[in-house]
Amino acid sequence: MTSISSRKRGKRRYFWEYSEQLTPSQQERILRPSEWNRDTLPSNMYQKNGLHHGKYAVKKSRRTDVEDLTPNPKKLLQIGNELRKLNKVISDLTPVSELPLTARPRSRKEKNKLASRACRLKKKAQYEANKVKLWGL
Repeated sequence: MTSISSRKRGKRRYFWEYSEQLTPSQQERILRPSEWNRDTLPSNMYQKNGLHHGKYAVKKSRRTDVEDLTPNPKKLLQIGNELRKLNKVISDLTPVSELPLTARPRSRKEKNKLASRACRLKKKAQYEANKVKLWGL
């Protein structure tokens, strides 16, 4: 009988039973996506409030454009222009088969470098396009 009551007192807590310290206060209530605006976007709130959440410090991540969820059509246009230039440079390169054997590895490496850059730009452009689609112009 005493073992049952002692088990209830020292009740085991599970990971989904959050402590009171980690629950957001009334001022920091979580907004629904329909209530978001430029100032209350989660990404912008994160930047304003800093890197700390409760008593735990959040690790600083690599600085990227992923944190900002506001659409930027000018940036999308700029990425598109840069992609066009890069594709033109890649297509203007002489084919590897026409180069002498000694110059082929260097040319391949250069072409791969440019293609990797183009791939990263395409991802960036897709991300910007999705933000524009989500929020509209």
